[in-house]
Amino acid sequence: MKTKFFLLFASIIYFNVTAQYNWVPHLVTSDAIDPYSVAAFDLDNDEIVDLVSCDRNGAKITWYKNLGGGDFGDPTNNQKVLSENAVGAFEVFISDINGDGDMDVLFCAIEDNLVAWLENLGGGNFGDPLDNQQLITDPANVNGARSVIAANLDNDGDMDVISASWADNKVAWYENLGGGNFGDPLNNQQLITDPANTISAQTVFAKDIDGDGNIDVLSASAQDDKIAWYKNLGGGDFGNPLTNQNIISDNAVEAYDVYADDVDGDGNMDVLSASWADGKIAWYQNINGDGSQWIEHIISTNFPAADGVLTAQLNDGGLDVIASTWFNVVSWFENLGDGDFGDPNTNENIITEDQERPRQVITVDFDEDGDEDVVVVSRLDNKIIWYENDFILSINDNNLIDFSVYPSPTTGLLNVRSETTIVQIDIYNLLGQVVASNTNKYTIDISGISQGVYFIKVKDDFGNNGTKKIVKE
Repeated sequence: MKTKFFLLFASIIYFNVTAQYNWVPHLVTSDAIDPYSVAAFDLDNDEIVDLVSCDRNGAKITWYKNLGGGDFGDPTNNQKVLSENAVGAFEVFISDINGDGDMDVLFCAIEDNLVAWLENLGGGNFGDPLDNQQLITDPANVNGARSVIAANLDNDGDMDVISASWADNKVAWYENLGGGNFGDPLNNQQLITDPANTISAQTVFAKDIDGDGNIDVLSASAQDDKIAWYKNLGGGDFGNPLTNQNIISDNAVEAYDVYADDVDGDGNMDVLSASWADGKIAWYQNINGDGSQWIEHIISTNFPAADGVLTAQLNDGGLDVIASTWFNVVSWFENLGDGDFGDPNTNENIITEDQERPRQVITVDFDEDGDEDVVVVSRLDNKIIWYENDFILSINDNNLIDFSVYPSPTTGLLNVRSETTIVQIDIYNLLGQVVASNTNKYTIDISGISQGVYFIKVKDDFGNNGTKKIVKE
């Protein structure tokens, strides 16, 4: 865990291109109480992404309003408590549970054995925080609920709920009958797999693994070291719970987290895992695309107490991987192409090692600059911090000039303003390749290039250069 910055050197014609990832911390709060989970979405329909967290010991679900550009206001006075009755709150997930167009909050609580949701009545109004929880299933059905997610399992247009509970080894789902009605809480639990198949179920995830149009379910279970998936036969039918488990790996020692994405870009849904005891971050290649054959690829075995993994596109075009460990470290691993993450012993790039006991990591573009920023929630220091992805590309800019460029984002035409005469404009992609050029003009049309993040380099009649990031929509 020595590499803190990743440097990419390329020679394109006569230009030296240097890319560097800096992570600028922005404190959301340090007043959470044992925060365990965080989720991001626009709660008040102002088209700005907000944050929601849950505090295990504080028994709270809390909303942090994004005032714009990742500004969450005063970190000591910016909490809006949505619920004060979530004892042991362990994980939050945001989804439109009742289909009214407002984003609701789903959560589970490990001490109270809750799987419940909070209705957004509109504009971020969640009603009385002492009396607004709506049970999805009776606490008798889940012992040690620690993971929850929403997905449309039965293809009826509304969001169903999936949970994992560690003490009773259950992975189960609950059908949304419409409008957030989950039926009789005592009798609505549908087992996805038999408890004998998931000893100490830790995490669930939902994705179409075999490409048949149905959302399947994945699980990570710690005491049997398993990463597994369960085929949705259609309509939420997962077949015989005793025999329906498809094991991806039984060698993720104390498996804590599971995620799915197309890591190698071949169109098939691959799977990732983080496992605690062996300090392993791995991805499993879905060879045939139907989930019948998997090849394990080690990303790192030098990540002790690994408890979180996800993918992110950190400006370089491929799906990179972010992982967290209880030993105060959140790092990213660069996908060099086709799922190649380089040497597992030297490929780690640290985002932060300053938060005490990171519990969950998510990504969201808070500053709307076209790249993914990182949010980290940490238990022991009670902090939520988002890290700005301050990606820097330097292109022969030793003699800098001051200039402005607008609009950005743009769909086509860019304008350049400078006190000196601009004689050359070049647009570079993230590999340092020129994709558009113009001479002796203060505008350039980039409508013909793909959406994404680029860099504009200008040169004036004195031979001075300047570079800025732009976004093509």
